[in-house]
Amino acid sequence: EEEEEALQVKVPSEFKKESKSKSKSHPSIRLIKDAFLVYQDQGKGCGWHVDDKFFWPCEDSPLSKHKTDAGVNVWITLSPLKASEGGGLAIAPTSHSIHWREDARAVIAVPPQGGVPQTCAMEQLSPEYHEKFERMKRTFDMEPGDAIIHDRYVFHRTDQFKKEKRTFGFGFMKRSKLRISLRYMPSKATVFVFDAGVQDVGFVEKNMKTGDAVE
Repeated sequence: EEEEEALQVKVPSEFKKESKSKSKSHPSIRLIKDAFLVYQDQGKGCGWHVDDKFFWPCEDSPLSKHKTDAGVNVWITLSPLKASEGGGLAIAPTSHSIHWREDARAVIAVPPQGGVPQTCAMEQLSPEYHEKFERMKRTFDMEPGDAIIHDRYVFHRTDQFKKEKRTFGFGFMKRSKLRISLRYMPSKATVFVFDAGVQDVGFVEKNMKTGDAVE
């Protein structure tokens, strides 16, 4: 097992005083949801989307009142990634504040007749919005431990492999790209609880209901 080396950093005393005074006004944050994800050859992944409330169980921050504390996703790769090969995460920078954000979200929301959100079906449901996001798309070369940190409402999708590997039906021959997604919210945020669905263990233990503060 490797040991981490201590990193000594000298910080000017003036900066320490300023940082300490500013930190008092910063809200505390909470990890609201985490997920370990795997993407493999022949995998479908998920199209352009903002995480629905199954994966981000908090109430919404309206576009008209969007703030920097709407929540962030810390997406950490555990595998090496090359943008030229695919297999990572594609994001659409600035899509969290674009004026048609909520119209795009409505496309993949719960259908009028009820049911579950169609979170991953943007390309099928609206080729127009899919193409808009494709024009905004950014992908990155990344090494294990590298992270993409983005606003809760930034649209993102699985970046499928540019060229699928032939596996001849053998699962062990598939390439696997591992990643962790950590979703953080300010402690003052309010949760969204699916009363009819499987409850988050933490919500059950605290007997939380929709509208209760995360803290």
